Amino acid sequence: MAGSEVVAVVDEAGESVVVWWADMGSRAGRTTDRLCGAWTLSQSETSSLASVLACNACLMTNAGRAAIAKTPVALPDELDVPTILSSVTAERDRLQAAFDEAQSKTRSKALVPPRWPAIPEGLDVNRPPLVNCDRHVRVALSLAKWLVDLTEAWSTIEDQRLRRPLLREMGGPQRRPIPLALLPQL
Repeated sequence: MAGSEVVAVVDEAGESVVVWWADMGSRAGRTTDRLCGAWTLSQSETSSLASVLACNACLMTNAGRAAIAKTPVALPDELDVPTILSSVTAERDRLQAAFDEAQSKTRSKALVPPRWPAIPEGLDVNRPPLVNCDRHVRVALSLAKWLVDLTEAWSTIEDQRLRRPLLREMGGPQRRPIPLALLPQL
């Protein structure tokens, strides 16, 4: 996923389309909020819809997909959430296994173990764990928040990796972007 690191989360509320942006980019040295834009637009506002959906990827509920399908607006590619979650978890496990192996080979046991973050549980896009907010935007915000939580977990995994020379070798000296995946085009 080259280019923009902002994902458009799309849901429907009545006759409106709710779009919430989530920044899934690398955070080294950044202080901006990952929840970086929100809109509730009529389906007839096609120019505005096209503008807020001009991201590299989106995450849509079934209702959001149906609402956009009623417009001439083209959608960006969709995130493959299960694959992304699986990749983040697998990388954390791979790093832990490498640490465990190195720890078993040293006599001093002086290696400081990584402190891995909690990784969000699997996500049902149409029934996410809901945050407490206005009911019209609740699903979109909840999905965007889940993406932010996953991205923050990845950022912490990268922090832990980069702090340890042994793990730094497994991926290089630079902070890596979250391993995003897209659903196949139909």
